[in-house]
Amino acid sequence: AHLDRGFSGANQETLKVALANPANLNLNPFMSGQQLFPVDPQGYYQPLYETLLSYDPVSLDYLPVLADSVHEGEDFLRIILPQGRTWQDGYPVTAEDVIFSIQAHRKYRTAAGEILNLYVAQVTNDFNSVQIHVREPRENASLHCMEALSHLLILPRHLWEPLVSAAPSLDALPEGRLPLVGSGPWALWQEDDYALTLIRASGTDGEDLTRYLVIVKYAQTLFSEQALVHGDIDVLLGRPGPDFAIGNGEVQDLYAVFGGERVSGITVNPTGNPLLNLRSFRRLLSLAVDPQILWVIPSTASLLHHDSYSSLYLEPDQETIDRLAGEAGLNKEPGALFYLKEDNPLPLISLTFPDNQPEAEERCRAFADAAKTLGIPVSLKSLPEEEWRRASLEGNFELIYTESSIDESYLLAATRLTMNPGFEGQVAGRQLELDVRAADELIASFQEAGDAGDLRPVLERLTGWVITEGLFLPLVAGKIRAGLWNGLPEAGDLSSIFRVKTSIEQVGDEP
Repeated sequence: AHLDRGFSGANQETLKVALANPANLNLNPFMSGQQLFPVDPQGYYQPLYETLLSYDPVSLDYLPVLADSVHEGEDFLRIILPQGRTWQDGYPVTAEDVIFSIQAHRKYRTAAGEILNLYVAQVTNDFNSVQIHVREPRENASLHCMEALSHLLILPRHLWEPLVSAAPSLDALPEGRLPLVGSGPWALWQEDDYALTLIRASGTDGEDLTRYLVIVKYAQTLFSEQALVHGDIDVLLGRPGPDFAIGNGEVQDLYAVFGGERVSGITVNPTGNPLLNLRSFRRLLSLAVDPQILWVIPSTASLLHHDSYSSLYLEPDQETIDRLAGEAGLNKEPGALFYLKEDNPLPLISLTFPDNQPEAEERCRAFADAAKTLGIPVSLKSLPEEEWRRASLEGNFELIYTESSIDESYLLAATRLTMNPGFEGQVAGRQLELDVRAADELIASFQEAGDAGDLRPVLERLTGWVITEGLFLPLVAGKIRAGLWNGLPEAGDLSSIFRVKTSIEQVGDEP
């Protein structure tokens, strides 16, 4: 192959990418983390390995990727594999590969493996199909299994079985000797200390266009950013650092790459303090956000009938504010900024958000300012990202900044709701002002409603419940900026890299 700047292939047939966060370079299909590349266990990127299924937010369904089709029974899933599909080394893709991959994830207790450990009783195969038998009937069991399979990479058993058999834990896998043979559109070409080069797999779409995908290994974010500005790479995957001025005019043809959708907002913990247990107070607090943004990602929200829940919205007029404050037992002295409760100043309500995320901090500050105009004092508390995640999981918060997963399914959105400590129904033996049963019944009906074609009305009723209970206060919803592209937008087909739908837009035009 022709060498240009030390990379394989002529410049016009080579796509050069780098990672904004060098730590996201990953070759381990069992690793935990978000938006790892080129091997992404979450399935956001799938250039090398593929999942069986992928969730499509437009159809509210799980669509085949490596699978040919999926059939649901009362207590099982049947996955049909395509005839003639091969691994990049020529070996056929078989049902044994699928079973091996599932059992490996269960063994290493990955996020997907843990879900399958909870719901799966047995996995069997018959020629080119795999049957996943769920345990005794459980709520939405098949849906949970499909969700797990959409985040579980399928591996060639003939290469991985010796490694997995010899490694009792994930930490014991030999990082430097992991196979890189998948079923995706890109195959390993060569690797050195400076770059990992993939070549377009034989017979895949686009084989006559870009032939090489070069992942340049930069040690620091700054080096990746400089490479983009100088034209040494075509794409920077991930978000650049906060000091990277994308509008500084240094790059004439800089475009934003969008991939997937997300909704961000504030989770309210009814057990966090006595005020937050009051439904009227939570509704008063909800007047600080835009009611047009829902608790689900935009693609899902667009499928719901606005009229089915719009009557539940409250206008932030003075009459409504006074009514809700009165119901919560609040009063305000003439000219005072904040409300009183039983003639005592309201305690500061803590809003937790992650460090080093300027957008999250900006959104939380805007919310605190809006709450202040309502007479509610909100203080901001930043935590390192891991501590922020732990606080969310353990329910150790009053208010906490929350982000959905990318292209979050309605099942995961509902799971996000039920992780709220308020779903325990009581605190210190005292019942909460929260109709947990109504939400539980709606969520429990997902699978039956989906099979009957009645899923949207259920989601509309659950949306009404979220609005009424004020457990999640949406702040922003929209497309995710997944990277930056330096070049002509018409040449920017990244569909062979991303599993989610992507678009490329002029910097400054993004939402």
